Amino acid sequence: MKLKILLLSLIASGCYATENTNDPDICNVVKKVAYNVMEARQQKVPSQDLQQIADGLTDEKAKQLYQDLINSAYAAKVFKTSFFKRRAIEDFQTGWYQECLNRNEK
Repeated sequence: MKLKILLLSLIASGCYATENTNDPDICNVVKKVAYNVMEARQQKVPSQDLQQIADGLTDEKAKQLYQDLINSAYAAKVFKTSFFKRRAIEDFQTGWYQECLNRNEK
């Protein structure tokens, strides 16, 4: 699990490393990070573990996005069955991905 959190932090640090936020690759990064954050939520990883990653980010936009992901995921219910956990993860991921695409269209 620690390896996943480390990988998640590396992905998150690249979220807004570029000034071109209209880059469609940004939304793919958001999609991956959203998946991992909600997966951590469904596995009952303490939010403090994810918050430590956010605190380590130097880019303020990436930090804010990551904190928004954490807050959103940890406001959601933790499901008991793997089917509903997977569904919650996928729905969360899709929602954030669509939001990113919509913002980039403007």
